Amino acid sequence: MRTIERHKQIDELLNFVDRKATEALNKGLKFTLEFSDNGITESQFDAQHVWFRWCALYLNKKGLYRFHSVSGRKIPWTETDFKNDVYKRVLKVWKKKQSTKDQNTKDPEDIRQAITGHLAAEYGDIVLPEWPSNRG
Repeated sequence: MRTIERHKQIDELLNFVDRKATEALNKGLKFTLEFSDNGITESQFDAQHVWFRWCALYLNKKGLYRFHSVSGRKIPWTETDFKNDVYKRVLKVWKKKQSTKDQNTKDPEDIRQAITGHLAAEYGDIVLPEWPSNRG
């Protein structure tokens, strides 16, 4: 397995792949190249939890509360509520994954866009925050 961490490593890897593919094909063999996504990164995981907190605060500020199933009273969102009752439900139904730790690197953005799009379409003026930046 080769890992690219800097742009200058791309040419090196492509030259390696070219050499190995040529060797295999010259021997009458097939050459297979497999790309894998090793899962959500630690920084994505951390950013995701910041985003859950931001979404809970935003929804509360906009007055879009949850309701108690028996009393019908308004309940403010928490980070955990948003994660479990919104994000993880989409993750389970759409991506067939039970835990946020099971995600690949593309799942969080796919789900963020889906939730954001749904809320904007359903409520008009609800636009969830973008992902937090690691710059501040």
